[in-house]
Amino acid sequence: MKPIFLLVFTAFIFSCNTKKTKSNEISDSFEITLDTLIFESNDQFLYLEEGLKRSCLTPDKTFLFNYNWRDHAIEKIDLESLKLDSRINLEEEGPNGISKYITNFKVETSGVILIWGSRFHFELDTKWDKTTDFKLDVLIENKLGKSLFPVSIFSDKYNEDRLVGFYYDIKEFTPLLIDFDLKNQGLKIVDLPEIDD
Repeated sequence: MKPIFLLVFTAFIFSCNTKKTKSNEISDSFEITLDTLIFESNDQFLYLEEGLKRSCLTPDKTFLFNYNWRDHAIEKIDLESLKLDSRINLEEEGPNGISKYITNFKVETSGVILIWGSRFHFELDTKWDKTTDFKLDVLIENKLGKSLFPVSIFSDKYNEDRLVGFYYDIKEFTPLLIDFDLKNQGLKIVDLPEIDD
């Protein structure tokens, strides 16, 4: 009986250890919110094959723009009335021609649209006409001697001569954040030590 009591008492003492150990574990709990919308498409089939991969919200979140690769068109969906507002057909040829191989696009607060692909970076006006060809692909090729895949482009609302782009170097499998000086045709690679190997 005495050995059992001693064994239970020892186990109890060790289980009450107040020494705190430092943990380097990262929490694996996170929350995902999913919204489902049902809206009137005016008897048209919307392009959802890629799961809104090439889409964006307006800054005020009243419209959703979705790129339809098959028809080379932008579907504008009114999120307040939940109806297809309009369909913007893009030109593939001519002065306003845009390649079908769009990586993505975004509508700025001013209403202009930034649209990009692997070999083009344009600014479009509110009528979706090309106003500026930034030629960032040429700038990257001239300054860095390589071709990069654009993931996302951001404008600086305080400096119209600045764009920041998140790119991926497919050959070296590395992400790059590039700060573009459009006025002086310069660029600077921003270090990303948090995501380096």
